[in-house]
Amino acid sequence: MYTAKGDVVQRVIVDTDIGMGTPGVDIDDGFALFLGLASDKVEIEHITTCFGNVTPDVAKKNVLNALEVAGFEIPVTEGARYALNKNAEIPENKASEKIAELVNGSPKKYVILLIAPQTNLATAIIKYPEVAKNVKEIVMMGGVAK
Repeated sequence: MYTAKGDVVQRVIVDTDIGMGTPGVDIDDGFALFLGLASDKVEIEHITTCFGNVTPDVAKKNVLNALEVAGFEIPVTEGARYALNKNAEIPENKASEKIAELVNGSPKKYVILLIAPQTNLATAIIKYPEVAKNVKEIVMMGGVAK
């Protein structure tokens, strides 16, 4: 797929802990989501949620509200409720399964935009190592400043 100017449209999976819509939580993920939705250079094909600013179920609700306001219908899958622990078993995670399914099941490569803790993608790569080579690019926003 190409833009009107002939640029390649990037296929994107967004992984978010969007708090926009929850009182007292930053709007950075929501702002990033709306910028992506407004761009003709990206096609957001799926959104996964993760713990972080809010729980994954609240993040999913916030994403669905944002999509409704923006007039978009994009599938959303709930993901990790907590961080991975090197001494624990890898928990079931629907978002990591969906990431692996999309990335490994398509000849066209995805860009993964990580604007939440990286647990969903990390779990996908641990369980399905081929995800790492099948992703076109990983773009992430991260860090905490105190």
